[in-house]
Amino acid sequence: MPPPTPSPSLHLELLPLPLYLEQLHGEDPVPSELLLRLSSEKENGFLSITRTATETSIVSDVPTTGSTKWACLKVVGPMDLGLTGIMSAITEPLKRASVPVFAISTWDTDYVLIPYAKRNEGVSAMQNDGWVFDHLPL
Repeated sequence: MPPPTPSPSLHLELLPLPLYLEQLHGEDPVPSELLLRLSSEKENGFLSITRTATETSIVSDVPTTGSTKWACLKVVGPMDLGLTGIMSAITEPLKRASVPVFAISTWDTDYVLIPYAKRNEGVSAMQNDGWVFDHLPL
């Protein structure tokens, strides 16, 4: 499913550096160094921490002992919160190409992580579906 509109805000970027995904169990504490990064005014890297009653998911640009390496497709954005179907449109070509995804949304945009070893397959699937990349550091 190609992008719902040709707007440049729906173009994609492949982030130049990998991101690292880690899962902690519900009772495991978030490492203090990550919390310090989250509250640092000097920090401008990538860090997402999502905690529920049963688990904590951490995505960071810094690897940790239990993390796995992923590539990140970023929707250029910013996108209006009223838009619908964007994540569905992005994940459909990746599904057809058998590329797993892990998605993160922020106020302005969406990030779709794909296994680092499948980044070329993921990019090709998106391009073949009509998605435009503004930045492609392959």
